[in-house]
Amino acid sequence: MSLLTLPVEILYHIIDYLDISTIFLSFSNVCTYLRIISKTYNHYQFDFRSISKTKFHYICQLIQPENILSLTLSDENKTPGEIRLFFSLFNIDQFTRLLSLTLLEIDEDDLNKILHENITSTITSLVINWRESHCPSQTTLTSLSSILNRLKLRKLELKTGSYAIEEMLWPVQYTLEHLILMYVTQKQYCTILRETPNLKTLTLNHCSMHKIDEYIITLSDPILYKQLTSLILTDSRMMMNELTSVLSLTPSLNYLKIISLPDSFNTISDGSHWEQFISTNLPLLHKFEFFFTNMYNVYYESRDVQLLISRFQTRFWLEEKHWYVVCDYIDYLNQTMLYTIPLCSTDFTYECQANKISYSSLLTMETDTVITENVRAINLTLTKLMAGVATMKNELSNQYLFRNLTRLTIDVDQEWSKECVEFLSKIINLSRLDKITFNPDLNPNSIHNTLNNIHILMKLAYNLSTLAIHPYSSSNDIINMEIICSMIPHHIKYLELTIRDINSMKIILDQHEQLWSLTLLASSDRSTPWSDFIDELIYRKKDFVYWQSYYSLHIWFGQTRKY
Repeated sequence: MSLLTLPVEILYHIIDYLDISTIFLSFSNVCTYLRIISKTYNHYQFDFRSISKTKFHYICQLIQPENILSLTLSDENKTPGEIRLFFSLFNIDQFTRLLSLTLLEIDEDDLNKILHENITSTITSLVINWRESHCPSQTTLTSLSSILNRLKLRKLELKTGSYAIEEMLWPVQYTLEHLILMYVTQKQYCTILRETPNLKTLTLNHCSMHKIDEYIITLSDPILYKQLTSLILTDSRMMMNELTSVLSLTPSLNYLKIISLPDSFNTISDGSHWEQFISTNLPLLHKFEFFFTNMYNVYYESRDVQLLISRFQTRFWLEEKHWYVVCDYIDYLNQTMLYTIPLCSTDFTYECQANKISYSSLLTMETDTVITENVRAINLTLTKLMAGVATMKNELSNQYLFRNLTRLTIDVDQEWSKECVEFLSKIINLSRLDKITFNPDLNPNSIHNTLNNIHILMKLAYNLSTLAIHPYSSSNDIINMEIICSMIPHHIKYLELTIRDINSMKIILDQHEQLWSLTLLASSDRSTPWSDFIDELIYRKKDFVYWQSYYSLHIWFGQTRKY
């Protein structure tokens, strides 16, 4: 059967599963009939987070705004300047059937322009992630509050770099069911719960509601908000008494996740305390995930770790709830990590068994692959990894320890050995990696082996699209940019690099014309005039857009103009 004989409905269903580049660069170019099908299809979900500027321009020429239901635009490192470029071609009010709008790393001025246009009332999902640590102005917050009051949102996500959002007048949101926020105060937390009577899930990032227990006591009659069934608190600094005060307001929770670096580790890591609190205040809680790490030095011996984990070995934890817990104590860091399994944190600092004391609440320890199945990014230090290679290489199973990893960060603080690369290839499925970050010591005494092993690793990570290199030299020698260039495979699309001067960028541009984007970070010991870099790109007749900050320059390349 030919593709051309299929009913239109089937072809539409096929398009549902294709990404935008495949639709417009392949599918619609097969023949006139499929081009017509792609034009009449009206359920487009455009995600422009990872695309070349050249493809972006081509697709924008074919866009029919009324056929788009979902739109994601990003000024992150892969596509810096994309949002302003897109809205120089379109007005937001042209997207008359838009249901979902996502704006990532957006500049304050660009956001204000969008908010002052006539945003379609059809939007039910809105995501705004402010650039870096920018704080929204009062003007922006006033406009945003007005729009929220007009839209009937089901999902809202606002990520900013400060508590400035507390100044926003929070409108009553009867339709809102899913909310994600950053930097929320105790007063705003209670206000949000009061003004969102149908809210089901709430995620709070960088959550530090200091003295919320004292604030709640001041309320004449604290209200219980029974509508909320799911609560996620990440990067929390709350102590146990503050957490229990927050959680006491939402007795209908059936899912709770906490990722915390508390000021006081002893109380938050007490399984008996949690058991008593949950039994009394959260009777419907079905799933509880947590990852607690101590902020200040804790000095444990093996018996201390065993005692801590024993409080999670009661009937409540093991038989009634089936919540299983692991405690790792990293001796050289005086650091304790207490977490439910599988790990609920997608980012993890890997320590081999030789560097830690580890106990589980289960009598038989779950396999490491089960514990790490949710981990997407790990950080490791070569020195500490090497310590475990000799002791673990004969104990490794046939399964990868990290099967689903997409991002890897390596501190290369000593000379690499071939055994180290082999070890990495056994614990990580390197072919799944999308991004590797190297922090290499380019000391001339060890540079040869370092380069050889980086080249080996690059060949094994053959699906890599993003590479970040932040070099230093323990011998204080000037870092050779030619050496750094030799680390970069020619299939890399997105490059992030710490540099010292404009000559470094010239070398990169000369040797790696294939790049879709380039992020340059200034060395910490000097200020870099980015205007010189921009002038160099113009001189080279580069097609590019960019944004810059004091310490970084972010460039998105198109095709170089030929004259």
